[in-house]
Amino acid sequence: TETIRNCLNPEWCKPIFVDYYFEEVQRVKFEIGPKSGRKYGEIKVIAEEADDEAKETLQLVCAARNLDKKDLFGKSDPFLQIYRINDDGTEYLLHRTEIIKKTLINEKKMQKKWKKYRNSGVLIFHTVAIKREYSFLDFITRGTQLDFSVAIDLTASNGQINKPGSLHYIGDGQPNEYFIAIRAVADICQHYNNTKNFDAMGFGAKIPPHYTAVNHCFPLNLSDSFCVHGVNGLLDAYRFCLPQCILYGPTNFANVVNEAAKTCINYRKDGSRYRILLIITDGAICDFDQTLSAIISASFLPLSIIIIGVGGEDFESMRRLDSDDSLLRYQGRTAQRDIVQFVALRNFLMEKSISGEESSVAIAKLAKEVLAEIPTQLTSYMKINDIQPCQPKDSSGPLKFFQLFDPSPLYPSASPSYLPKASAPPLL
Repeated sequence: TETIRNCLNPEWCKPIFVDYYFEEVQRVKFEIGPKSGRKYGEIKVIAEEADDEAKETLQLVCAARNLDKKDLFGKSDPFLQIYRINDDGTEYLLHRTEIIKKTLINEKKMQKKWKKYRNSGVLIFHTVAIKREYSFLDFITRGTQLDFSVAIDLTASNGQINKPGSLHYIGDGQPNEYFIAIRAVADICQHYNNTKNFDAMGFGAKIPPHYTAVNHCFPLNLSDSFCVHGVNGLLDAYRFCLPQCILYGPTNFANVVNEAAKTCINYRKDGSRYRILLIITDGAICDFDQTLSAIISASFLPLSIIIIGVGGEDFESMRRLDSDDSLLRYQGRTAQRDIVQFVALRNFLMEKSISGEESSVAIAKLAKEVLAEIPTQLTSYMKINDIQPCQPKDSSGPLKFFQLFDPSPLYPSASPSYLPKASAPPLL
């Protein structure tokens, strides 16, 4: 910045521009100089979006009346062209309303004027409105909270949890693949919610106290509530649940998708909340049709779904749900928008055992891949439903700038002591 001399309360005018990426952890360090060895006071940072691109669109609803007939036996085949007039007087075609079938205007007769000529019809503008295109940051800075749900695959195909070959094995102190997937998404998402609470779910296991039927959606902390606090609380619930459950099957997704969707139905229609569901699984979906139907229904709600595949199994069914090229369809129903992103974790890991440093790199790369579509998915939902950013009634207000930076260590050491009968070993 510029230097401000002889001032105890300086206000710098020169802005500092930093590219913002939702899917990455971006740490910023501020230094105030020039003297050292003393306390300089406090620094207040105000962050706002700097975007040179236009954020407004012009909406026109037009109609035409009494157009001339240009064919001998038929009516006109009209179309509308919209031009921009440049500074030098030239015209630039911006939009043509449809493909031209027949020429509407006879170029040879354009300059001729008939004595009784009035017009060749009338163009009517029913609506002329300027609409702003809101960005992801517009919603976040105006109070939109990102809620987060995670669903853990606890089916038997993961392997026995006490054997090193199991995808759920955590006995050697190294993070397993589920741990890496959870941290990759939750570490970033937690900063976009003032409460830092998560909904933690398990599926595909028999749970206490009766261990009878397989449960396809249950609280991961085995309590009466899905809610856990913070990333550490989420990992504590995961470690606590593993030895208490009987891993079973099949691998069904529909229940957890419907549970997340049920929560979104109760959201106010003001854009103040949006939910992300993370599903971590090791294999193929057994209830594909039911899951497909549930996702299509959820596409009309403020919800995005991230699926992370762990292990080396075939994930073809998950890739079919990630409809980047076309919207999902099932039994005559079509999804309103694309809300699913699938990534296989093995694409980001070394073949050998996972060290702490390698897991950190994998977490960063995985987060960048799976979270990149969230801003677009959120803004598409808001645009379809004509929702504008607004301050929610919650007095907590929008996120403060400093809340986007988490000083907590990468690997938590807190044991799940607050959980009843916690018997799972700590990760480290």
